Amino acid sequence: MDELVVFRLGSSEWALAAETVHQILAPRPVTRLPDPPPLVCGLVAWRAQVLSVIALGERLNCNNPPIDRCTLIVTEAGGELVALAVDEVLHLTESTAQPLNLEQMLNER
Repeated sequence: MDELVVFRLGSSEWALAAETVHQILAPRPVTRLPDPPPLVCGLVAWRAQVLSVIALGERLNCNNPPIDRCTLIVTEAGGELVALAVDEVLHLTESTAQPLNLEQMLNER
């Protein structure tokens, strides 16, 4: 069994492999970008780094949380750190369920 971080996005629950999660951040200011790449809704400072804030709502058929009130999950995707915008983190659980493949979702067109 793997440990999963379960979070809510809209009215749906999703999970990430716990070993890919570096930190869960309370809502904080996000710098919006004028013409961002797909799924990127802004930038946030974290531990002397600038991370892309990723909003997966559209890709997962969910509503994206308001960017100024979202919880951010700092996680790995495609070999880099990103901040995933979610409504809330619900709990940590052990499960045999397949976690969300964030890298694959970011590479889909």
